[in-house]
Amino acid sequence: MKIKYIIVGVLLFLLVAVSSASAEELDFSNTPGATDAVSVYATYSGNTLTIWAEPKGASVISARIDEIGFNRPLSKVDVTTGGAYNVLDSLGVYWNFKDSDAQVDGVGKYASVFHSPGSKATRVVVTFIDNEDIPENAAGFEVAAHVAWTTNTGTGEGTADGSAFFAGDSQIPEFPTLAFPVAAILGLLFITQRRKEN
Repeated sequence: MKIKYIIVGVLLFLLVAVSSASAEELDFSNTPGATDAVSVYATYSGNTLTIWAEPKGASVISARIDEIGFNRPLSKVDVTTGGAYNVLDSLGVYWNFKDSDAQVDGVGKYASVFHSPGSKATRVVVTFIDNEDIPENAAGFEVAAHVAWTTNTGTGEGTADGSAFFAGDSQIPEFPTLAFPVAAILGLLFITQRRKEN
């Protein structure tokens, strides 16, 4: 009887833990101290990749993304009816394609790289034509972003007191990916317990 409660408890814990995880932080940077100034996140859900930056700490007053790279070919990026690649930032600006199979400073090579045409956006959304996984590059990363930030001791809006490339993963394990193996192990424990009782 106790084993049933344990199984239900563990599955409920996994459900809460996975559903509360909303994004992966891009926690690698090519610049020492950059992860102390800015947090950069990515999430990949369905056919949509979202990358955004947030200032961290009291001294950083703004952050913006001006370049992104991801490990999916350009042919997999959705195209709008107007012919633009569906890489749209939080200010409603479509980004420009920069390069294929391009080396991104200090964080590896990516299949597609896009850059801002000058906007100061904090979030970029890429829409793909399918929902295939984003593979890792040779450095072990799926996505990268170049982020610039301004501190309250800086020279003002539009200038960057610091900038760095960030890289990491964008995919969060889905609930079935975690729940099925745990349920199988707990099921085996339940069967073993029942055999001991008999």
